[in-house]
Amino acid sequence: MGSKKNKKQKKPTAQKTYDEVVGQRDFTQKPKLHGAMLEDMVDHHVERTGIYPFTFTTAFVLFFTSVFCCVVLPLIAGNNPESTPTIISISISLLMPTALAFSRYFVDSKRGICAGFYRTWMVTFAICVAVCYYLFVQGVSF
Repeated sequence: MGSKKNKKQKKPTAQKTYDEVVGQRDFTQKPKLHGAMLEDMVDHHVERTGIYPFTFTTAFVLFFTSVFCCVVLPLIAGNNPESTPTIISISISLLMPTALAFSRYFVDSKRGICAGFYRTWMVTFAICVAVCYYLFVQGVSF
């Protein structure tokens, strides 16, 4: 009495392997990166997840925008301590959403101005206004 073992068969997946996406790579050349992933993998990642990868350029743009809003503009405004929270609130609320939307839709993905650009700008603007309101008006520290 031989018993048949039920072997699970692998279902074919729609996802491609790394070798299928990248193909035969010339390893004598330095690989081109898009953020932390290879340039060849970006299309596969976007196709699979629908999200463009976050690049180092975007991180630098956001970092320097925040430094400009929180350090440089208050220094330029002068020694009036009453105006510093107002300057920071207005500059962060306007410049951070612009920097994020610009870098995501022009630098990372080259999609340009579209509905997603405006959606990103509005959501980021609302978050920045809420954070600045709670920090400077309500005095809530995180």
